[in-house]
Amino acid sequence: MSSHAITVYDLQKFFKFKQVAGNNESLSRPIFVQQVNRPGLELGGFYDYSELKRLILLGNKEIAFIAKLDSKTRTERFKFLINPETPAIVISGGNPCPPELLELAKVANFPIFLTSKSTSDVSVELTLYLNELLAPKISIHATLLEVYGVGVLLTGESGIGKSEIALELIRKGHRIVADDRVEITKINNGLVGTCPELTRGIMEVRGIGIIDVTRVFGISAFKEKEAINVHIDLLHFSSQHDFERLGNNDQFKELLGVQVPYTKIPVSDGRNMADIIEVAINNFLLKQKGFDATKEFNDKLNKLLQGGRS
Repeated sequence: MSSHAITVYDLQKFFKFKQVAGNNESLSRPIFVQQVNRPGLELGGFYDYSELKRLILLGNKEIAFIAKLDSKTRTERFKFLINPETPAIVISGGNPCPPELLELAKVANFPIFLTSKSTSDVSVELTLYLNELLAPKISIHATLLEVYGVGVLLTGESGIGKSEIALELIRKGHRIVADDRVEITKINNGLVGTCPELTRGIMEVRGIGIIDVTRVFGISAFKEKEAINVHIDLLHFSSQHDFERLGNNDQFKELLGVQVPYTKIPVSDGRNMADIIEVAINNFLLKQKGFDATKEFNDKLNKLLQGGRS
């Protein structure tokens, strides 16, 4: 699992804010924290619980409050904000940078950015951006598809036929996100899967080689990202594996601390695995709506047994 830092340079490259302080070296400051700080209490002189490593956002309220302070007090408060651990300051709503802050930032080589966007829009955009880039991540050997609107993670040992099954599902109108390698990110207690840049939109099929999914099946056959809702593990049929017969026990697999519905499906000659996976997903969707075939069967069986005893 990895949860790495990004830099202020990455932020500036993505948002293209107007930079008014700090040189190129200042853009190498790391950003470790996903949350953004709107420093109302710090501007009021209360520093005890300040999160120094957060990106700072100054909006209309903060700028209006600052304007009521005298120059000496503003300088004191801004000195605290321009901390070696703080990545940068973004000033939104088309507000100018206060002169005391600008002067301090130039001396400290501290990056300050301006944007005309509203504070609420910038806050949401920054939070979404930081959540995605700083979220815990793993990369696993698997295939990820969207089947009936459900994100299906297919795992199994090399050579078991994941790519061939994926091809058949694509041919049936479903969409592929990643083949062979899936990058999984934990976002808001859910999992989102994507494909590494190098292999995006392509598949390796034994006996054929590399194919471009969008050119062979059309642009609608590929999806850039998908939530992971179900984990299906493909296993060679063997008496050594314990496969579910009636579906009495709902199983889950933990990925990045998130419990994902999990099932093992045996692979053997003559089984149409694409059809079986479609059935498995339809059954999952029915369970989500409260329809459980196993429970209904057990209820009928119990009634039959009770009737026989009477």
